[in-house]
Amino acid sequence: MRRSREVLRAVVARESRAFFGQPSAWVFLAAFLFVSALLGLRGFFERNVADLRDYSFGLRWALMLLAPAATMRLWAEERRAGTIELLLTLPLRPGEAVLGKYLASLAVVGAALLLGATFPLSLAPFADFDPGQVLSGYLGALLLAAAFLAVGGLASAVSPSQEVAFVAGALACGALNLLGDPYLLERMGVALGEDGRWLLDALGALALGTHHEALSRGVLETRGLVAFGGVTLAALFWTALAVERRGRASAERGLAAVLAGAAVLLAVSLANHRRLSLRFDLTRRGLHSLSADTLDLLARVRGELTVRAYLSRDGVPLSAEPLVRELLDFLDEVAAAGGERVRVERVDPRTPELQADAEREGVQRFDLEVRREDGAETRRVFAGLVLFYEGRPAETIPVALGRKNLEYDFALALRHLVLPRRRIGVAGAWNYPRATAALERVHFVERLDLARQKQVPPDIGLVLYAAPTPPSEREVYVLDQFVARGGALLLLAEGVSSRGASWRAVPHPRGPLHEALEAWGLELDAELVVQEPWRTWALRVDGRQVVARYPWFVGPTGAGNQDSPVAANLGRVVMPFASPVRGPEVLLRSPPAWTLAGEQDLRPERRLALSIGAARPRPLAAAARGELRSAWAHRPGPVLLPDAGGGEDPLAIPLERPLAPGAVVVVGDTDFPRDRWIAQGDGLAFLLNLVDWAEDRGSLARLRAREARVPLRGGGERILGFSRETAVWVLDVVLLPLFVLAFGLGRLGLRRRRMGLRATALRRRLARGRGA
Repeated sequence: MRRSREVLRAVVARESRAFFGQPSAWVFLAAFLFVSALLGLRGFFERNVADLRDYSFGLRWALMLLAPAATMRLWAEERRAGTIELLLTLPLRPGEAVLGKYLASLAVVGAALLLGATFPLSLAPFADFDPGQVLSGYLGALLLAAAFLAVGGLASAVSPSQEVAFVAGALACGALNLLGDPYLLERMGVALGEDGRWLLDALGALALGTHHEALSRGVLETRGLVAFGGVTLAALFWTALAVERRGRASAERGLAAVLAGAAVLLAVSLANHRRLSLRFDLTRRGLHSLSADTLDLLARVRGELTVRAYLSRDGVPLSAEPLVRELLDFLDEVAAAGGERVRVERVDPRTPELQADAEREGVQRFDLEVRREDGAETRRVFAGLVLFYEGRPAETIPVALGRKNLEYDFALALRHLVLPRRRIGVAGAWNYPRATAALERVHFVERLDLARQKQVPPDIGLVLYAAPTPPSEREVYVLDQFVARGGALLLLAEGVSSRGASWRAVPHPRGPLHEALEAWGLELDAELVVQEPWRTWALRVDGRQVVARYPWFVGPTGAGNQDSPVAANLGRVVMPFASPVRGPEVLLRSPPAWTLAGEQDLRPERRLALSIGAARPRPLAAAARGELRSAWAHRPGPVLLPDAGGGEDPLAIPLERPLAPGAVVVVGDTDFPRDRWIAQGDGLAFLLNLVDWAEDRGSLARLRAREARVPLRGGGERILGFSRETAVWVLDVVLLPLFVLAFGLGRLGLRRRRMGLRATALRRRLARGRGA
């Protein structure tokens, strides 16, 4: 065993020296670095996304050339020179010889990948790369190289010359790379029909390019590992059979090769089964994993859910490629998570008939601008999703490309299909057009007038009430009894009046609303929260515009509310003139801030002494859930208002104890859902999260602020007088390949010079010996 290892090391050292001893080897290394960097930088800065998937794509195509180049001479040269029999007379088995040569070629390609690590390092000053994605991408490149080298070695073992071995190896690697192309598989499926479906699945499972693409995204799948390992081991085994010339008949070797191929297909097919395949998201923020909310909705699918993607492949500009990738990645995640219940169809609407189908199903054709040196060109493309389920009306995402949060839009559409819509009511001074439109995508929204209605309709489970001024006692009483009967109330209220052109804040007096809140365990303070301004605002004061840093606008963020079930993933919520809210469960806190009581001058020219006292986070939204007692439990309720039309009052006798658990959420601001402030931050997402939380119904709160794209940093830097694009291009595409080429050729030149000097010295010694 020890002697076999020594011989194996000797074979590895011999092959490594032989490879690096050729000028062509250094030319191939330089070409590998050139091709991978050139493809990796293709549109990198134009796309403005910090990922290395284009570089991984470049590595894949570069390895298709480097791997056959590194292996073409392994066996073809031995056979041409007649040294293969001599090699096999050494004290090692044919399999050990194959392994030794394979490890030598793997060391060569590993060195090339190590040199290629300068590419992400050169881009690191401009891009916050995900370390999990980078490491996963290099793992994928190493596994792909291992498989391609094994295939290249097999091509060398069965080829009569190096040239034939290179071409055969490159073609085989290209086939393994392209097998997983969805459009190629679609055309093959049409040609093979249902009877050939098993063959199509087997070929798709062997698609090394697809598995490498998953790793380049930061997704590790067991089926990919099995495919890489299966192809590598099978190719090495077949190479050993091809090299072996003794001890076995050709029929025996052929049977062994067939059995090995069948075993690989069986293993890959089993690993590709949805119930046996495991996947791990290695990215830092789990960008390629569906949220628990989406998975819960998919688990509710009982029949077959069809997700049809209309995606134009022609005419999509380079700048939109990251958006196309995000869409395709998301569809892959849905297909993997949905299992047999979900079928994903990809349709390229090239023909007028398919385009008409897309428009009939609600997918919109939209324009993409392509910038050229001679101007700009507009191209019209389709990129929408249509969901079909159980014969129900289809749900459509008209344009799925470039959406801030595609998963949320998909989950929302899926919720419409698998869960019935509920009725909710909006009341009080509710005048938020954009927020109401967003609510209507999820619920049936009914406008309530509690001054005229005797009670909240029994089919409404949630009421959203806006109270910039205190509501009447009867309106508060109707809400109180609604909560006591198990209803959910989302109350937007203010403890201080900040309306009008006087720019003065006046505390609201205590009234029925405060009594109801106290009965529920909540408290709305008659104060205003102020914080150190984080930006300037353009304000209209006495008919003139003033730009100032305004402390009365509070900006809580998700970063400061990581323990909140509704705000943890949000950006900034802009809340003008907010009041503190206290309760059993705090849902939103401000950044470090102060509170001011009493009348206040709100003019931007006023300078506040914010250093007085210690700043600390202030509660801006709080909630209470459970059996919430009524403020009118032991006293008569208010009579019907005249506007209610008289007649019998269904709430004439207040409930002494709650009939069912209810929920009350109070936010100390009524301005954040307004269109102006929604456009400044994540106020709409915060409102929708509160609605989900109050309903306690499959919340999509964690989805709304999720965004996968990380932009590049900076943009106008110059390095040694060059733009960053030019500097990186010169370094990675020109200087590094030239340096490697010069180093290798220079090393070979020095080696040959030393050998020449030694030979000259030896000849002189021999000449002197003969002369003596």
